[in-house]
Amino acid sequence: MAARRAVRAAAVALAALCLAAAAPNVANATNGGAGAAAPPPPRKPPPLEALFGGPFTLTDHNGRTVTDGTFRGRFTLLYFGYTFCPDVCPATLARVREVRAALPPEDAARFTGVLVSVDPARDTPERLGQYVEFFDPAFVGLTGSEDELEDIARRYGAQFVIP
Repeated sequence: MAARRAVRAAAVALAALCLAAAAPNVANATNGGAGAAAPPPPRKPPPLEALFGGPFTLTDHNGRTVTDGTFRGRFTLLYFGYTFCPDVCPATLARVREVRAALPPEDAARFTGVLVSVDPARDTPERLGQYVEFFDPAFVGLTGSEDELEDIARRYGAQFVIP
């Protein structure tokens, strides 16, 4: 149940962030009456990278160091979860597998589903490998220290409590 709340909270936070980034600047709007100055031109929104995401360095399920650059040029879906998750995580990864299977072959070949474990004490690279490969051999499991995981979660708008 806590995992479900965490996933919902992350989804709500992401939606709020997207809406806030897309919202017009109303602080400088005028009342539109006679003699009112024209509103300033709309500001160009900051790049998505400035609002969401960013650099990270973690360890994949094969024990290799992975950075955000590892996935450049690929369609990448990051999912924050853990291998001992009883229902939400497996259901979500199964859905990600379905999404990949529905893509045209050339896009599916460039798609990577990534499980970022939020349980570094139990989710060893070996365990992550068995878990993600059960869903799709092309999926990647990532882990790191608690500090590294808190940093990537903050950058990508996820919230979690280590189980």
